[in-house]
Amino acid sequence: MNTPPDPTQIGRYTVRAVLGRGAMGVVYQAHDPEIDRLVAIKLVRSDLLQGEEREEFLARFRREAQAAGRCAHPNIVTVHDFALHEGNPFIAMEYVAGISLAGALARGTVFAPDAAVAILRQVLRALAVAHGQGVVHRDIKPANILLRDGGGVKVTDFGISRLDATQLTQDGAVIGTPSYMSPEQCRGEETDAQSDLFSAGVVLYEMLAGRRPFPGRSYAEVAHRLLHTPPVELPAGLAPALAAAVLRALEKRPEARFPSAAA
Repeated sequence: MNTPPDPTQIGRYTVRAVLGRGAMGVVYQAHDPEIDRLVAIKLVRSDLLQGEEREEFLARFRREAQAAGRCAHPNIVTVHDFALHEGNPFIAMEYVAGISLAGALARGTVFAPDAAVAILRQVLRALAVAHGQGVVHRDIKPANILLRDGGGVKVTDFGISRLDATQLTQDGAVIGTPSYMSPEQCRGEETDAQSDLFSAGVVLYEMLAGRRPFPGRSYAEVAHRLLHTPPVELPAGLAPALAAAVLRALEKRPEARFPSAAA
């Protein structure tokens, strides 16, 4: 099957570059001529919108965009616009110059404890605001944590990513990897703020250890460890309070974790 060419125009936005491709679709860098600024546009794949569930999906996507738009905070990527392009929904968001935490980890970046904690503190501030608005992210992972040029952290895909991680399926399988999911999310149960806090704990562990706490060569192996085994050993030399905080965040039972992002 031939892949359709990338659009040069999405709504009023002029496409300049492809920033990434994923299970949901494509993220573009684009220019907004009305306000003369760069934006990031997430355009959903058209093949995900076929069949009877199309209208339900569009309505849900719109609701999630509205929810994301309520989450205003310096550590959250701002949602500017929601519309349709040739029948497919897109969201225009704040463009963040920098690199994702996933990109930094892929380069082999080793984070000192103080640096890792400083990043996670900003992620938790974002989560506290979102949870206060009743918005659960459901897909906290390094790819959704942006490290800005010049410093600062932005969390992206608030509200939107629940469709990416838990709602859309291909051949009955959940899209994505369980590496950062909470145990309850892996079981397909309803998720709440506690799920985000578990995922944040996984991210903190990876920054500190340079590896994921529940490794595996397949989806099934990772999910089994996530559900049934403790995390692999933390690196030596961590302050006892920090090590204890990581392990508490990674508790299998939600009630055993921290009660809130602020906590």
